Amino acid sequence: MWHLAILLLTLPQANTAQPTKPAAMAVATLCDEAAYIEQLRNGLAQQLTTSKKRLLDLQNEAEEMELAAATATNKKTKRAYYILEALARARAARQSQAINVAEEVMTSSLQTLAKREAQLQLLYTIYPTTEQKRGTASKTSDNPSMYGSTTYNCAVTTTPDSAEYATCKAQTTAKPALKGAYTELSQESHIKATPDAMFKRRSVKITAHVKGTIGNAMATGDKGHCQDKSEALTSSTDGLGATIEFAAAADATLTDVQLNQGGGGAKRCPDDDPDKDKGTVSQAGLAYAICKVRDLKIALQETVKTTTKTKLQTDPDAPTILAALSRGPEEPSSKPLTTDEIKQLLTDTFGRSDNVISESFIEPLATKALKLRLNGVDSGTTLSDYVNKAIIGAALTASRKSEVEEDQSCRNRETEQSVAAASTAKCKEDTEENKCKEDKNCEYSDGKCKLKEGVKVENDAKTTNTTGSNSFVIRKVPLLIAVLLLA
Repeated sequence: MWHLAILLLTLPQANTAQPTKPAAMAVATLCDEAAYIEQLRNGLAQQLTTSKKRLLDLQNEAEEMELAAATATNKKTKRAYYILEALARARAARQSQAINVAEEVMTSSLQTLAKREAQLQLLYTIYPTTEQKRGTASKTSDNPSMYGSTTYNCAVTTTPDSAEYATCKAQTTAKPALKGAYTELSQESHIKATPDAMFKRRSVKITAHVKGTIGNAMATGDKGHCQDKSEALTSSTDGLGATIEFAAAADATLTDVQLNQGGGGAKRCPDDDPDKDKGTVSQAGLAYAICKVRDLKIALQETVKTTTKTKLQTDPDAPTILAALSRGPEEPSSKPLTTDEIKQLLTDTFGRSDNVISESFIEPLATKALKLRLNGVDSGTTLSDYVNKAIIGAALTASRKSEVEEDQSCRNRETEQSVAAASTAKCKEDTEENKCKEDKNCEYSDGKCKLKEGVKVENDAKTTNTTGSNSFVIRKVPLLIAVLLLA
């Protein structure tokens, strides 16, 4: 038995030359093909719409987190919101990149699919049946005739015929399997499509039918001698008739089309669009458009508002952000963080609970008043009010101005403290007058030794950041985000 199993495993697998998934297998008519293509279009369009909506959500989240950070009074809370802002901007950058990679190809395929669907709609309208619609046959005088003398002929004409596409579309409702077209696409290798001959001027076959003696038929009165069907004449033994029909009924029969027509691997697509300079979409052009997108998916980045501490532990941008915003100016932020360091920093920043980000930082924004001076007026409105009233841009501008002023104020205080400390150390008040004047940077006035006005003193000791790294965080966030966007 095991010999048979090995033999079966070593035999080459048959290469299926027809659809294998329910949706593509359900396509049997022109109407089915149009419905199948419509499902593909909807799936592609939905991907683009959803991914762009997610990008907008992430960009809005970044602005909201920035505003929350700017108005936070607690240093730890401020740092936490800055981390969330940086995460939102990093994810927005990744989402934008994913859209840019896929959008051009998806848009091109969408245009091709729409064109093909329009062709099928028109085709159904002008070719509602597989037969020509006939008018009446008439025996008329023809002078001069084909034979150069006065004779009679039998004229058979066709009349215009059309159908409403709504009827075609209604027929597909009985095939629910078609709705799975897009979800099954990545696993499908073939589709069924209308032959290219249907999109050309179709061949017409005209057949003349003769019975008895033509002269006798034409010389007598019109008693059914001229007709448009190859049937026995009922009123005479002599007659002339003709039929008009499409030359090949097979033109309307859908055929199997392989999606990867470029050779090579199982999912290799052609290098170039075969319909690049054509006005219609052929079977090969349809296969090319579908092949290009059947494995193309736009991954959605998670929103910051729904993230958890556990998810952040494996976030690709979290280590860089945490290192940059949690280490001091003198510590190298490029030094990789260990897994334990990441976990500890997340706990130190947000708290112990896995859902603490949502519970302690996101949800409170819905009701918490953000104190901000907007257009010269103190505002205490909630974040949702800023967003709903579309004034978040103005609020951000005001908050950034406030941050710059606060940052400059912090720097000024640090400078004043540094100068004061240096002055005290170098020109002590109780220094004797003679010794005081020996130092060119000191002067003796009002019985005290002082630092001369305008003299800058270098402080050899490291300046203490009395802002608890707030100003450092504020200054570093824009640079950090720029680095993440370029990564």
